[in-house]
Amino acid sequence: MMALLIDFGLVGISFFWLHLVFRVILSQKRFPLIDDVEPTSLDFPLISVIMPCKDEETSVSQSIEKLFQSDYPHLEVIAINDRSKDLTGERLDQAKSNYQDRLTVVHNETLPPGVLGKVHALQLGLTNAKGEYVLLMDGDVFLQKETLKKSIFAAKSKNLDHLSILPHLITDTALEKAMNATFFVLLSIALNLYEANHPKKKTAMGAGAFTLLRTSFLKKHNLLDKVKLEVIEDVALAYLTKQLGGRSFVYDTREQVKVRFQQGITGLIKGTEKNTFSGIHYSYAMLLVSSLGLILLAVLPFFALLNGLTGAFLFCLILVMQMIVFQKTLTWTPFYGAIVFPAGAILMVISLWRSAIAFFKNKGIVWRETFYSATDLKKGKVLPPPWHFLGKSKIR
Repeated sequence: MMALLIDFGLVGISFFWLHLVFRVILSQKRFPLIDDVEPTSLDFPLISVIMPCKDEETSVSQSIEKLFQSDYPHLEVIAINDRSKDLTGERLDQAKSNYQDRLTVVHNETLPPGVLGKVHALQLGLTNAKGEYVLLMDGDVFLQKETLKKSIFAAKSKNLDHLSILPHLITDTALEKAMNATFFVLLSIALNLYEANHPKKKTAMGAGAFTLLRTSFLKKHNLLDKVKLEVIEDVALAYLTKQLGGRSFVYDTREQVKVRFQQGITGLIKGTEKNTFSGIHYSYAMLLVSSLGLILLAVLPFFALLNGLTGAFLFCLILVMQMIVFQKTLTWTPFYGAIVFPAGAILMVISLWRSAIAFFKNKGIVWRETFYSATDLKKGKVLPPPWHFLGKSKIR
């Protein structure tokens, strides 16, 4: 009986990965590289770059320097020092002396109740923005000199209200890259990333590293206020854009947007704690279901090796399908990520449980030395749960 259940499980997992192979291959037509965009227009409106910075002393100076090395002709940068405890404020003041009127520095020391720190910093930046487009990006992101021209040309050509670029993650080792890839592939599956650019699907995707919005659309619908308590605010902005009748599009990249996500395996687990339990809507029932599903995906294929040549063939087939999914998801997700997928899936389970236990223990989230209550966070959810992603949702 147990052997029969294992066989059924293996067949189910095989069809799961086969389904993903077809989805990821079909999505390639709708998921282009921003690197391949060749601007032909000379119409480049003012962009207001809003950069919230909290304890970014090691990266913010280089990030701003990269911005001002851009060949984009009409650019203003608004950097918000958001209650930093390190030398971020001093780094920004020094940059201000170098770039004068092109850089506005806002020093914020307080956080009003009922809003996440990053979203509040973005709101402060928006009050100073004069551009036709607003670019929301983190203080540890590095752009190439042509990134802004390519992005604006793409946004105007497609008449977009929202454009996001999924960054190329900077890693130190092949193992770290593979583990990051595993986390991102799992995220892609959960959020149905492969259909994010489908015009008739409600699926949406965004990245905090690079989110370009038409300023009039952002202000008309008061989007930042709508996501003020949404932990995954970058994805929520994309989702709301589609829900409110706007046009949203996501690009992949080889070199145009780079960011150091989390360093090392420990950093990866700790760095995703804020988002993982929020991603399943703070549901303890879904925590159990997700954990069981991930463990089965990670462990069950190895039981095939106990079933002779047939089992070995099935195991290899699953591995090859996993490699295709990894290789085709994004330019930086390598095929060899599939080899460490079991370990990555288990680490995702650990991250989920750490996030859930911390949420239960603290009755909310403590992130960057700020506490957000469970009541506020649940009330402020914008994204629908993954298991209802294609259903109706309420726009607050």
